[in-house]
Amino acid sequence: MRRWVRRKTNTAIRAILKELTASERCADTTQALVNVLVPFLATQINENTHQTTALDVLNDALTLAPSHMATHQGSIAHVLLAHMASERSAVARRAIQGLAHLAALCMPATWVLITDRGLAGLSPPFHAETASVQLLQALAREAPVSIQAQAAIRVEQLHSVLQRADGHDETDELRETCLLTLQAMVAAGLDVQTRLVIAHMAQSALAYDPNAADDMDDMDDDDALDVSDDDDLAWRVRRAACRLLSELFSAPDAHELCAASPAISAALCERLREREEAVRLDALTALRLVWRACTDAPLDSHVLVEALRTWRSASAQAAALAALSELAERRMLATHDEPVVLSMALYALENDAHAASYIAALVLVRYMCCQALAMAQEAASRLAASLAHAVRSTNHRASVEALHTCEPFFANVGPTAPGPACTLVDAVLARCERADADASVHDAGLVALNTALRALGERAGERIPRMLAFINARLSLETTRTRCLQLVQSWTPEQVLGSFEPVQEFALTCLPLLADLAQRPATAVNALEALSTVSRMKPSHVHGVRDAVRHMVVHNLPAPDSPSLLPLLELVNRFSNLDQSWAEETLDALLPPLVPQLARMSSPSFNVLLDTMSFLTSSYEQLTVLFTALVHAWVAQSSELGMHGAQVYAKALSRVVTLLLSQAQRGNSGERLSMPTALDRVEALLHEPDTASQTLGYMTISEQVANLRNWPKAQAVFAQASASTVPGQAMAVTGLLIGSPACRAPFVQALANGDVGALRALRDPIKRSPYVFYSEEPTVWTSVMGPTFCAAAPDMTSECVAYMVWMDTQMKMGSEREFTLLHELMQRMTAPDACGRAVVLGALRAILPLDSTHDLDPALESCVPAILQRLSDEDVSVRQAAVMALRAYLQSRTALVLKALPPFLPSLYDLTRVRTELQRQVRMGPFTVMHDDGLDLRKNALETLGTLLDTPLARDVAPDVLACVVRALQDDDGVKLMGCLLAVHVADVAGEAVRRAIADLAPPLQAILARQVRDNATKQDMEKASEIDLAARRVVKRLAQLDPASPAMAELLERAATPSAVRRAA
Repeated sequence: MRRWVRRKTNTAIRAILKELTASERCADTTQALVNVLVPFLATQINENTHQTTALDVLNDALTLAPSHMATHQGSIAHVLLAHMASERSAVARRAIQGLAHLAALCMPATWVLITDRGLAGLSPPFHAETASVQLLQALAREAPVSIQAQAAIRVEQLHSVLQRADGHDETDELRETCLLTLQAMVAAGLDVQTRLVIAHMAQSALAYDPNAADDMDDMDDDDALDVSDDDDLAWRVRRAACRLLSELFSAPDAHELCAASPAISAALCERLREREEAVRLDALTALRLVWRACTDAPLDSHVLVEALRTWRSASAQAAALAALSELAERRMLATHDEPVVLSMALYALENDAHAASYIAALVLVRYMCCQALAMAQEAASRLAASLAHAVRSTNHRASVEALHTCEPFFANVGPTAPGPACTLVDAVLARCERADADASVHDAGLVALNTALRALGERAGERIPRMLAFINARLSLETTRTRCLQLVQSWTPEQVLGSFEPVQEFALTCLPLLADLAQRPATAVNALEALSTVSRMKPSHVHGVRDAVRHMVVHNLPAPDSPSLLPLLELVNRFSNLDQSWAEETLDALLPPLVPQLARMSSPSFNVLLDTMSFLTSSYEQLTVLFTALVHAWVAQSSELGMHGAQVYAKALSRVVTLLLSQAQRGNSGERLSMPTALDRVEALLHEPDTASQTLGYMTISEQVANLRNWPKAQAVFAQASASTVPGQAMAVTGLLIGSPACRAPFVQALANGDVGALRALRDPIKRSPYVFYSEEPTVWTSVMGPTFCAAAPDMTSECVAYMVWMDTQMKMGSEREFTLLHELMQRMTAPDACGRAVVLGALRAILPLDSTHDLDPALESCVPAILQRLSDEDVSVRQAAVMALRAYLQSRTALVLKALPPFLPSLYDLTRVRTELQRQVRMGPFTVMHDDGLDLRKNALETLGTLLDTPLARDVAPDVLACVVRALQDDDGVKLMGCLLAVHVADVAGEAVRRAIADLAPPLQAILARQVRDNATKQDMEKASEIDLAARRVVKRLAQLDPASPAMAELLERAATPSAVRRAA
């Protein structure tokens, strides 16, 4: 009765806490309840009165009302620490769990108390050692971030516990607890060195077996597997070691442990002959995880196969067959092991093994039909019989798995064993025609039958009509319609099946149904793709498909954003290429509804439509009508569509102009149309009163670059575009400068005269078509590289130079010719003028995004030392350009930089220093302000250091980067903010280095947190100061995770716990 009352009381308190904490309005009531409850529970626990109940309630309070425990954390910790080593296991377990809950929410001081006292058993004189290990396990699960900072020392302590475990009465339990604790710490996240140490510990524990019988060697393998001793708990240690390895090698970064994988794999293979089945299964699980993480790890498949073939129980056989399936899938099975593996699978299938083993055997057969082809062909009859039996099985999952396995059997074994394959076809058909066949059975059966048709062809004989009839029947049903359409799509002429006459005749009979399905939104895409395949099977099929397409265009055209529009347009395009008259008639019906919707079409659909428009080459009237329709459609929608719509209609109008020009050259029209007249139609749009027409005209001219060379009106249009403010005029200027030498000549001459305005005008043309200026205007290079542009417009000059250098390399790539412009560019790196050196560095940075395929990497690698040397250049602008170039190379060409970078790192660090020679006084009205010319350089240098921390050099450079961070925290406000961000970044990649530097970081962080703003500070000053204060608090929070017990950290935490110091001074 008393136990019932205590249980009900516990439940009632938990319910009250849940209700109170669910509402913010009850915060005061909750706090009052906690203030009464905690002392009462502490008394109950200390007086040994109903300890377990009191501990349960206290744990509930810690989890349900954590925010109300702040004032009680210390007292709770003392009570729980006093009972964590209680002789009553129920009390000790609850006390340890309570400490873990408390650690997840406590203040740093309480955390230090818990770890110092609670984990004291891990240090001499090792009192309550087991309880300390159990507490460490709970802390790793409940407070993983906090325990990470102590991971290295705690792992070392656990290693010592394992070495001393023989001196304990319950040595096996202690060893198991240590390994489970290590597993919890691994799940919390550890660095690679610590994980490697843990991996070696787990490997050693795999061999722990003090109770091994001396006569075990005299037993055969089968007898050895049956030996078990209920009093022997050492197997739990080995199982824990296997599970620890599974945790290590299931992590995303498990590949970092591959150096230890050979020895670990060998040790795990030894455990596969373990007498305890639980250990064998966990060892196999761990071994499979090692394979996946370390694909290059050596594996003796023969040892593995010989061990697995002796496993007897249903669960063990299923695990063994699943592991062998993975080996077969990864092609890791040795050839001489294939007969044994295949016989294991056949044995399971032929003897109706347990369901799990049966299905695992089917999966194994599937992979063996792909990898062990010769063995599978030899056993074709047995395989076919076993698969047929499985296909007919009443076990739904086994039947579906067998149908999936039929596909590789038909594809790989069927051609050489048509008899067994045909027998299996009969089984598949019978299974699919059964009343209990559902959609999954039909789907797998359709795939298998399609594969059988392709593999057997005429050898399927009388079964062919039955197979095709089944596919036809399923095509008309919604549940399997999509799969049937996909099968028809695969019957291309390139495949044997596409030229198989029964299939061709079947496809012809399906045309009406396919045409109907093409007009239904749910099946339109697949049906149109299927129609495309049918039209390629036989010339006589084209007419029927073409009629279906024409009917769909006229009566049921998909919406412009419909996915079915693309395959329909592709069919129209292909049939237009076959019949010009059909093309013109179909386009007459297709274009009117689509022209107003061009901007709403997908890019692939629009591009196919443009290609299809090319077949309108014989009708001048159609083209002129289309020209007018495009203009009217754009003008009517211009306010809705914006510049994207203008680009779409300009491309379409440009295609029409190109077609008109091609007609003029061939003289196909009734009245011969001249080239100028065709372009004049576009030029006339520039004189329309509405802006929309003018925009369309300018953007169409931009698309007509190839036809502008001999246009008489080019210069007049260029002058008009240059003076216009209509949207699109800049694109027309760019197109005319590229396409018309007459328009380009004055600007090339102005470049030679040092006109910065000419460079500004030519920048976009050079970027769009660098080949024109590289090949047709060779003087542009000399002009752009002149000192005038380097000094007046360095950024613009760098862009233009980069494009021309890139074009030079593209023209000479693959030949033995020297990259002339790149060589000339590098010669300017040592030029006496600083502006020229800065332009070279800017160009080397700008060329990186152009070389997206990394073809220039060998050439750029030779440029890296010259870039790094400029980090110590005498001119600040050159140093800044070098830092920006270095950052760009670290981001996109990391491997090119890392080898050459170490000797130049001191120069990079030096750029974060404040230089008084770069500070100057500037008069601003009645005031004098100090201007720092090196401020941007320091910011860029810190950004580059942040990028450097994302490279393999991060751990090596961390101490030096921290020195730069300390300087940054005492610099200008903008630099302080970057210093805070960089401090957190370093802590993430090199926590140990930051932990050692806390004493150096603390003073500047203290100064930031204690900062006060002026009484007359502006809102902008207040916001900036607040931002820096918050950034500093984030740094303190991150440092607290690394070493909360540090004296310097304690002062920082005390400062951070006070309200923000960013306030107006009194």
